[in-house]
Amino acid sequence: MSSSSSSSTNQSNENPIPRPNRSKTRAPPLGDVVNRRNPLGDITNQKTGSRISAPSSTLVHCSNKISQSKKATKPPKPIAKSNLLVPYEDIELRNALGEDEVDDIDSDLVDPQLCGVFASDIFQHLRSSEVKKRPAFDYMERVQSNINASMRTILIDWLVEVAEEYRLLPETLYLAVNCLDRYLSGNVITKQNLQLLGLLEMESSVLNYLKFELTTPTAKCFLRRFLRAAQGKTEVPSILFESLACYLSELSLLDYAMLRYAPSLVAASAVFLAQYILHPSRKPWSSTLEHYTSYRAKHLEACVKNLLQLCHESPLSDVVAVRKKYSQDKYKFAAKKFCPNSLPQELFL
Repeated sequence: MSSSSSSSTNQSNENPIPRPNRSKTRAPPLGDVVNRRNPLGDITNQKTGSRISAPSSTLVHCSNKISQSKKATKPPKPIAKSNLLVPYEDIELRNALGEDEVDDIDSDLVDPQLCGVFASDIFQHLRSSEVKKRPAFDYMERVQSNINASMRTILIDWLVEVAEEYRLLPETLYLAVNCLDRYLSGNVITKQNLQLLGLLEMESSVLNYLKFELTTPTAKCFLRRFLRAAQGKTEVPSILFESLACYLSELSLLDYAMLRYAPSLVAASAVFLAQYILHPSRKPWSSTLEHYTSYRAKHLEACVKNLLQLCHESPLSDVVAVRKKYSQDKYKFAAKKFCPNSLPQELFL
């Protein structure tokens, strides 16, 4: 959604993105959309600037999977009530951390991309902003009567495939999922129209409902900083570690139950679990990570265990995009890394 919205400004006058007929009050049937020659229009590749078209077969396949999905779904996972709200840093946390115990990852003033002078203030702003544009974590039960979490998973899995096919920036995927969930938090939708949330046909409806407020901190925003804090400015960045944390974070997008956790909490938990998977003999959380994430290990327990559960769950045969993506060499086969069956309780003390 956000990718198609942003890409529309980059199109030339010779080949504009098809726009819906504003005189119509409802979106056309999905069959009419997927049978068009260019259902997604020309989407701009954000890395190369080239334009490519989406094959309609992928849209039809996604539509068929959604339509075949049953309304009945497995019981929801128990909600960890202590994590429904963002456990912001308490005063004791900073007081407990001596300055000599924390690596200063913002002291590099050579690289302007790191914004070392303002990084701490920017992060604090993101932490306060992430709660303002979060979707409801119970909208499936409270708002939606025609769709379920499995249908949402199929749609997001397809969005992952589209983002990978078009080489879109990771932020585009995370923002798209955020917009989708925020829209579904207040608008009843039918099974037949669910996939339209990923197309231009519903762009106007979505943008107006969200009041054009599309930007919000996502787990990906926090993940970069947390990875830097975990590796330190002196260590050589590990592509496998970064890929594994990204894989865990992206898996969380598929699971409706993960909406209960703040994006920063998901990012911190992904780093925690990635650390433990790669180095089980080391302590996965440090005073430096506490300082820069504002989370203690005990804050992460429920979310980390849910991420581990996602790694071990047998995915639906129709939901393979994330695992397929991170099973590639360029991501160091992160999805194929061995994951422990359980975690020692002392890790969270």
